[in-house]
Amino acid sequence: MTKACSLNAFLLLIVMATGNYTDEESALAKPWYVRDIEIGEVKLPISPVTALALAYGIFCMCQIFTDKVFAEASHILLTKENSEEILKQMQSKINNDPAKFASLASKHSECPSKQHGGSLGKFKQGVMAPPFDHAVFNKSNPVGTTIGPIQTHFGWHLIFIHKRRLE
Repeated sequence: MTKACSLNAFLLLIVMATGNYTDEESALAKPWYVRDIEIGEVKLPISPVTALALAYGIFCMCQIFTDKVFAEASHILLTKENSEEILKQMQSKINNDPAKFASLASKHSECPSKQHGGSLGKFKQGVMAPPFDHAVFNKSNPVGTTIGPIQTHFGWHLIFIHKRRLE
């Protein structure tokens, strides 16, 4: 059998395993984990695998939004040789202004978050690189200020803390 034939056979098996069946005998031929859920006479158009994936997704979202310790921050990441000096100059220009910070992040950051003004969104303690995490969750660094430069294994960061809860 050629590679093209075996690929076509494989694709046909996938279609058969996940396809819509009109008769009961064909539907029962599907593995249990891709069949629709049946509870008595009620047939739900969802497989157990899909139900588990949805439940896990909802659980994760609840964990993110109900955590007592979290922060919301933006950053500017530079990886050049003189990054620390460049970030110190930027910090003096920003003067704790979130709009200036977002503008400079959009222009100069080497992180994909630059498309959103450097915003990293909401995150839990322990998720970021340790020096970054320590700087953001340190009580001595007030919310609404620019801190840094901070060095991590990614490079040098200038960080603006938007929100923080340490309860």
